[in-house]
Amino acid sequence: GDAARGCVERRDASGHAFPPLPAGWSVLLLAVDEVHVAFVDGARVGSGIWPFETAVYARRSGTSSLVAIRAENTLGPAALAAEVRHADGRVVGSDASWRVWVAATGDGPEAAPPSGWERAGFDDSSWAAATIVARVGDEPWGAGEHFGEGAPAARIWAADRSARVVYFRGRVGP
Repeated sequence: GDAARGCVERRDASGHAFPPLPAGWSVLLLAVDEVHVAFVDGARVGSGIWPFETAVYARRSGTSSLVAIRAENTLGPAALAAEVRHADGRVVGSDASWRVWVAATGDGPEAAPPSGWERAGFDDSSWAAATIVARVGDEPWGAGEHFGEGAPAARIWAADRSARVVYFRGRVGP
């Protein structure tokens, strides 16, 4: 019917269909080690805890479409893999173009994030580039059921392996 017009069908690695996406909507898929809070264009869209992958529906706004994630890992370095699937068929994944800011290392206290870090207009030019750990699907993590084979996402983290709280930013549109 009319509700399905402009939707694109997606399938995960198990062959299960994602719900169709209406025009102007996107799906954010995350695998974060270990706890996360997710923002799209400055609006909080969800949170979760590893090992579960999270699907968050978020309406695209404007032309920048920025994903911002606060990640914390109590047992090792904070890391993530992210993928945004747009209704028009574009798929954008986390990679070395994402920016990272380390808020805490080891057992040290957590520094407060810079004001507005989750918003598209924030200047992250002083932040470090993310470091790619592995492509999604590579060992030791594997693909996970939501990303599927050939996913463009990379597992990323800060270069400092003692970073247990990391803020990530990545542009995913238009």
